[in-house]
Amino acid sequence: ELIKYITYLEDLPNELFYEIFNYLDVYHIYQSFYNLNKHLQNLVVNSNFPLKIHLSSISKSNFEDYNRNMIIPNQHRIKLLSLSNPFMIEIMFYPLKLISNFIHLEKLILNWITLEYLIDILKHL
Repeated sequence: ELIKYITYLEDLPNELFYEIFNYLDVYHIYQSFYNLNKHLQNLVVNSNFPLKIHLSSISKSNFEDYNRNMIIPNQHRIKLLSLSNPFMIEIMFYPLKLISNFIHLEKLILNWITLEYLIDILKHL
């Protein structure tokens, strides 16, 4: 008798997902895996791999969701943060003291920022 085995994506070991994640941008990981099921959602949000976030073209509503679900809970894991839109900068750092929550931040890239706002951000680093 032939027995069929079915393997589902969520049955794969976590280590394999981490290996896959190494080749993907964090936003693409979030878009692809976050809403599939609780196991994968936890894997994305509660893992320990360092995050390098590059955001350029994303709608305000998508950014707000991403910020709420991924960035804020993982501020302590973010090593690189690149924001290319003024609304992203305002949402991320309002109030300005929130920047101090990024305790492992090594590189911050802010495009399209006013000099006044940049000075305010630098005061909180």
